[in-house]
Amino acid sequence: MDGSDSRSIGDLVPVALAEMDVPLPSAEQAADAVWADGSAPEAPAEVTIDLSQVTDSQSLHRLLQRELDFGPYYGRNWSAFRDMITASVALPQRVVFTGWARLEEALPEDASTMKRLLKDKNEMYGGSTEIIYR
Repeated sequence: MDGSDSRSIGDLVPVALAEMDVPLPSAEQAADAVWADGSAPEAPAEVTIDLSQVTDSQSLHRLLQRELDFGPYYGRNWSAFRDMITASVALPQRVVFTGWARLEEALPEDASTMKRLLKDKNEMYGGSTEIIYR
């Protein structure tokens, strides 16, 4: 910025993910997801993720990355999360989040965004993953 621009740095930050008009991959694209070696991604039948020790957005994303096997290139943001759950990894048949009330207290916007993205994923792809919040 050359000084003639009156915008603040906050004006340059992208709008919230919930307001972004970014299409999700189609069901066919997600069904065709394969790893670079040509194998199809596999997931365990159930994963339990303890959210009770999460203190900030980055620790939440690191936990999701590890527990859902997002791999080393996960961007640790909600756009990357949406990409991972819709086209890049096979989610377990059941994901159990424990400590959910604690997460909603500590990070209400993150909790709401994650819940909405998981709900959207299930609605678009036929509810293939049972999500339990405890």
